[in-house]
Amino acid sequence: MTNNAYSNFVGFIKSDETRRGYQRDLHQFLEKISDDFFMQHLKEPPKSRDLEDLCESFVNLANKDMLPIKASIKAYVKHLKSKVEKNELGANSVPNKLKPIRALLVSNEIDISMSLIRKMFPRETQTQDRAYTREEIGNMIQQWYEFRLSTKLILIIFMI
Repeated sequence: MTNNAYSNFVGFIKSDETRRGYQRDLHQFLEKISDDFFMQHLKEPPKSRDLEDLCESFVNLANKDMLPIKASIKAYVKHLKSKVEKNELGANSVPNKLKPIRALLVSNEIDISMSLIRKMFPRETQTQDRAYTREEIGNMIQQWYEFRLSTKLILIIFMI
């Protein structure tokens, strides 16, 4: 592994689409951690508020002491729960918001147990999605066929 926490994180994720989402969600999390928090526990703030520098400081702190890391993750879960209660975020999205944090730590060879943190997640909701019945599919095809037929008739009328 290289010494750069951010490059370890980026190299850990294979898919470009996943990488973009993880970078966005990780930056949202790390932006919530104040410089004072890093000063209190690490005795120095991040060099800047860029994602790379925030990752470096977060991983350095995790290597030093996991208690403040877990506390910051728990505080973030509480923040996400409040967004769920205000209907600003879906309850099923909360676990996905924490995957980048775990990926950052694991990619830098820092083991973290998420079992207690998962217990803080809001209850997942069941979606109302279901498979279409054969009858519904038949109706959709029939409506498409009628629409297509009526469109052809209109074009023929206008061409005359």
